[in-house]
Amino acid sequence: MNSSKRTKIATEQRLYQTQQGRIYKPDVYGIRRQKVRPPIHSDTTDDFDDIDHALIQVDSDSMTAAELLIQKNPQSNIPACLIHQIYSILPNHTTVDRELQEAFKSNLYRKFHVTGALEDEFLLMKTSDYDNNIIQARSEAMKDEHFDLSVFDRFKDHVQHLNEVTISKDKLIDTFGMNEKHIAQLVSFGLLLPHTHVDLYWFSVRGQGTFMSKLNAGRAEIIRMLRKRHTHNIMEKLLLQKKMRKTNFSMEFLLYDLVGSGRVERHSTPMGDLIQLTTKGGKN
Repeated sequence: MNSSKRTKIATEQRLYQTQQGRIYKPDVYGIRRQKVRPPIHSDTTDDFDDIDHALIQVDSDSMTAAELLIQKNPQSNIPACLIHQIYSILPNHTTVDRELQEAFKSNLYRKFHVTGALEDEFLLMKTSDYDNNIIQARSEAMKDEHFDLSVFDRFKDHVQHLNEVTISKDKLIDTFGMNEKHIAQLVSFGLLLPHTHVDLYWFSVRGQGTFMSKLNAGRAEIIRMLRKRHTHNIMEKLLLQKKMRKTNFSMEFLLYDLVGSGRVERHSTPMGDLIQLTTKGGKN
């Protein structure tokens, strides 16, 4: 079994344990990683021989949830999820926020403001994937000799030390060594977005516009399904069987978004989970 498949199984196992309330407190500060673990001896022919080892590598429940969310949306144009989707999986939002802050400080993940989203909706992406985003921009720029490739290199090096969602023009000039032309180049390649405040920029993910278009299309399609029903609700197992027509995002990914953002609610019933439209989602 390849490592990516093992990691996916391990992630799903841990997330299931988390949701069932049968998991130890997450090791936010890395204390457990300092302990000496005995080597795992097992038959190398067993596909599941190192599941426990893969579980050990997961830093926290919040990061486990983020990883699973990204995996559950394989058709996405970028490997990302929204922070509020994690809230729909893990009930303790204070713990989630703390674990996310640790991930940001450790430079494992970054968060981004996205156009087309509410003010409290942020995109979450692994720093390694964001680095690849910058590298892709550089590769595209190589096709045109008018672009300065060193701009991407400097941007990538300096951004590693920042975990904010915005940056000022002065900092880009003084710390990153950029000029007006360099900043315009980063904007044109989708790595910076002009802020509503003068001389301020959002850090941006290339392709986030397409991501949000597909997400919004999926949101609208599910909400329309619910609004057409007299009770404005549907059993989740029935909803998961429906085929999306307006987006290629997975139904599961979209439900985590709708629940986490408060547009729908998930209620447990003897027949299974019920998805109920809320006022925020457009319930009359």
